[in-house]
Amino acid sequence: MRIQTFKEINLKNEQKYISYLFRNPQNCFDLPLKFFFNANIISILKSIQKLQEKNLEFCFDEILIILSEIDSSITKDQLENLQNAFTDFSNIEETKRLIKETYLRENINKQILEEILVETTKAGNLDLEKLKKLGNDLLYKTSEINDKIQLKSAEDLKINYIKILEERQNDIKRRTLGYKPLDDNILRPAQDGEMTAIVSLKGMLKSAFVKNIENRLVNKRIPVLSINTEMTEESSVDRLVAMRGGFTLWDLTKKEKEQELYDKILNTIERLSASKYYEFTDESNLSLDDLDALIYKAKSKFREKDILTSKDEYIFITIDLLEMLLDFSGKDAYKIIESIDKLHRICKKHKSHILYTLQANENKIRSMRFKKPEDLDYYKIGIEDVFGGSGYAGRSRVVLSLQRPKHLKMMFFPDRNEEWEETEEDIIKCNCVKQNDGKLFFTRFVFDETFRIMPRLDEINGTESG
Repeated sequence: MRIQTFKEINLKNEQKYISYLFRNPQNCFDLPLKFFFNANIISILKSIQKLQEKNLEFCFDEILIILSEIDSSITKDQLENLQNAFTDFSNIEETKRLIKETYLRENINKQILEEILVETTKAGNLDLEKLKKLGNDLLYKTSEINDKIQLKSAEDLKINYIKILEERQNDIKRRTLGYKPLDDNILRPAQDGEMTAIVSLKGMLKSAFVKNIENRLVNKRIPVLSINTEMTEESSVDRLVAMRGGFTLWDLTKKEKEQELYDKILNTIERLSASKYYEFTDESNLSLDDLDALIYKAKSKFREKDILTSKDEYIFITIDLLEMLLDFSGKDAYKIIESIDKLHRICKKHKSHILYTLQANENKIRSMRFKKPEDLDYYKIGIEDVFGGSGYAGRSRVVLSLQRPKHLKMMFFPDRNEEWEETEEDIIKCNCVKQNDGKLFFTRFVFDETFRIMPRLDEINGTESG
């Protein structure tokens, strides 16, 4: 078997990077032109960059127009073959690293290394000033491939901010959490590169709340990646079908179903399957690296369905429960901070929003003695009730706490359960316990037996009430 040469391996890395840019042209400035060696690759990269500078929609016909001025020998067939040669970009960061290292290996001034070697091995006193200068020269060379820290000039900030203002004016930048009471009270709901946390005790319907948000966003044609580390596919789809079709779980799970009901259930799942905006997994054995790769995979599927554009790679990502990811499970508080920092970097890199759930420790509330049921109407879980809570809160722009008084009353005053069933409205109280850029607030939702969660309606004017 013939072993690939170094040049062949490097060319393959350059080709893979260009194939990646065909799907992500907005990232074409990640690596400078000088990092590349193949003439055709350089010409194609130049054309993609010019296309982005002109703010034109990416397509091969536009690329060929620009290429006609740079290298007219490149054909559309070559571009298409290059695009189809690669499909998996989960390790694209490694590919970029290899391209940068190749540039350093081939372009570093060998004389610097030779002079350092001479200076450190010759007899007599070292010329410390000369050695310092050679060391600085080497640092300057190696700094060219270090892109961990990106510098932007004041002019860059101005250009980017004017674009943000224009997008806000055109309502392009405005995202949504699906519910008007949340959008009205959160300064930048579901913003790109930021995270929202939902914390509650078990039984407070946080998973159902997340499923309702997912359903609302899918209906608004916002791409959603749903990661379910706790609930199975069966339980998750039961809830989606229930809320979309207005069924109870008893309707869905009972053995004998009337034909009319069965047909309605099938119709509901058919309509759900027609949506291009939903990708789902119930894999529980996930690390943060797996999550990163999973987001790339979901984005690739959304692109195949023409949902994502080169100008907007935003998707909405839900993780229920976050503590079940391997990087968080069973870790000490310090490790949790490290892991949430990494999750935040993943979120920023993908320019998407992550909504995750956390389960509060029940030891505190179970040790409390409530004298009367009304006390439970005002009980509130905070981020401090979650192990490592300060770490989670530190990287989340918004933290929402969910309480369900009816459920709590049934827990602590079970002798009156019949009364609660008949008279108590199943309210979900949503407290914003942290918002970096805005005020804290309180709003209420109503849960019904079809797993629909709706903003509570004001009985006087019929408007959504907080």
